[in-house]
Amino acid sequence: MIITAALDAFNTRDSDAISRYVSEDYAYTLHGRGPFAGVYKGFEGVSRIVDAGAALGFKVKPLLVLADAEYVFVLGKLTGEREGKTIETENCYIYRVRDGKLVEGRNVPTDQYAFDEYCR
Repeated sequence: MIITAALDAFNTRDSDAISRYVSEDYAYTLHGRGPFAGVYKGFEGVSRIVDAGAALGFKVKPLLVLADAEYVFVLGKLTGEREGKTIETENCYIYRVRDGKLVEGRNVPTDQYAFDEYCR
């Protein structure tokens, strides 16, 4: 499945592999008010997300994946450790797929306050 391959590439910080799974007009929204919140577009945006994930020490383990022809929903365990901080929470990820590539993604933290605080 495309999403598990993309998450594996994210966890190993492999931007090149991720770029094979996303369209050139990919848009990823990281919700919240933390320093990394915003919309990341295209392959450059994908690289920025991977770099941010590395800086924050994030790993995502899919717990539940639901999909139809256009959308993929992932409930994932998000963990991270950096600079004496740790996070272990569940996040929801929503992706849209077109022509076998991811065209849109959104991160929806289940504990927005903990997520934002960890990212600061």
